[in-house]
Amino acid sequence: MDFLSTLFGDKPNDLYVLIWTPVKKRSAWFRDLDQARTYVGNISHLDAYVHVGLSSSDYGPSHRCGASDVAGIAGLWVDLDIADPAHQKPNLPPTQEDALGLLAGLPEPSLTVHSGHGLQLWWLFKELWLFESDAERSEAAELAARWQGTIRQRARVKGWDVDATADLARLLRIPGTTNRKGKPPVEVRLIGESEARYNPSDFDEYLVDVTPTTAPSSGSKAGGALVLEATADPPFGKFEALSEIESKFRLSWERKRKDLQDQSGSSYDMSLACYAVMASWSDQEMANLLIAHRRKHGDDVVKALRQDYMRLTIDKARQTIAKSRAVEAIDEMAVGVGPEPENRRQAILDNLSALFEVKITRVVKFTSDPPEYRLETELGTIHLGEVGNLIGQPQLRTKIAAASGRYLPRFKNERWDRIAQALLDACEEETLGEDATAAGAARGWLTSYLARHKPVQGIANAVEQECPFVHLDARTYLFGKELRRWLGLYQGEKITAKLMGTCLRAAGCEPETVAVSVDGRETTRQVWRLPLIGGGK
Repeated sequence: MDFLSTLFGDKPNDLYVLIWTPVKKRSAWFRDLDQARTYVGNISHLDAYVHVGLSSSDYGPSHRCGASDVAGIAGLWVDLDIADPAHQKPNLPPTQEDALGLLAGLPEPSLTVHSGHGLQLWWLFKELWLFESDAERSEAAELAARWQGTIRQRARVKGWDVDATADLARLLRIPGTTNRKGKPPVEVRLIGESEARYNPSDFDEYLVDVTPTTAPSSGSKAGGALVLEATADPPFGKFEALSEIESKFRLSWERKRKDLQDQSGSSYDMSLACYAVMASWSDQEMANLLIAHRRKHGDDVVKALRQDYMRLTIDKARQTIAKSRAVEAIDEMAVGVGPEPENRRQAILDNLSALFEVKITRVVKFTSDPPEYRLETELGTIHLGEVGNLIGQPQLRTKIAAASGRYLPRFKNERWDRIAQALLDACEEETLGEDATAAGAARGWLTSYLARHKPVQGIANAVEQECPFVHLDARTYLFGKELRRWLGLYQGEKITAKLMGTCLRAAGCEPETVAVSVDGRETTRQVWRLPLIGGGK
């Protein structure tokens, strides 16, 4: 029962702790930790989770706090599953000791929780990290991702998998509750606690770069599961041809590369796979090559017979070569070499997508004074604003991270200069018609939203689902956070609360605080009052 106090005992009184249960997917919000502890005690026979971040708002029983709305975190965390009948994954640490062995040489955890079928570990900060800006929230998200990346990298070396759970909207189990995932249900227990507390910078020396994983490219020639046999051999003709035209391929096969700092079998596997990608080998041909390579040098062939290791190596090789080719193409276009003008924009978008590891479909320049920019991606539309947010590496990375939760790779300054020019070259100009103004955008949102969400009568009927409602003055009201969630989920509009508020005000909407009774308790909610038809007040 002290667990919640250990995490959030120093939180400001106006911030909420979220307790969530999968039964009816119910959220319970608490400013008072004593009330939170009592609530957890009453549901201890159920699966129960705590949100890793604090929230500035109560989003109601049917919603949770999204990563972009988290107000602060208590520390870093990792979730280590252990081989168990409750888990379907075959490549997990076999024992608790094996899982804890991944932390050797790293800072000591502050809390170690046995979740019933694995471990959940916390490294608590000396004081809560309360975010003062979107950029600071993105910085915390990157730190969490890179810290987990460090541990996941250690696991991959041993052939194990660790789930990526670094998002700021993550839920973790609470000691003293029940894990009902397997049979029989088991108790979630706090099995380790220390006085260790950290500053965020204390983790810097251990962090690895996090490269988002993507599916194999369309040219990967992937045909489902690979056939992995210990006696496999590479295609003789292709092997001989590649050995003849690329000396480093032959040296990698013989393990005589003096330019490779890492002389491990895995490093040579990656080198061979990259050359095979450049020669347009299929995934199966590459798999046979790596198996034969390990057999030749007396390595652990069993490792090469694992689908996860082989798929990871091949996909990473394809990704590496795709990025290398994209760099070359952007460099060539910077000096006037490359596709014809009619194909140039699409070529730039394709190469930027490979570099960013996010599919970019359009870059839009609105011809206002000054111009405004928008990035359209497979993750949704990202409003960038001024040109500095398009061509500035820190600004663009922050904007994309805040809107999508995806953190872009980092590029050296010289490389970024050419990428920035490519982004400008890819722009499609659009005039700022009514729909592109702040007021026009808001009117479009409201028209689409209200067409699908008919207002109910009175706030009492609306507060639980946060749907639009008609209030006492016969005016229509809506909940801003629910509108923004709907825009992101169903319209692909990744916008900040500040930008949405600016647009709604421009359209004549006004923010108000209205009183409501929730579970017999008088409280208030922040809502937007819509203008009358015709623009009247």
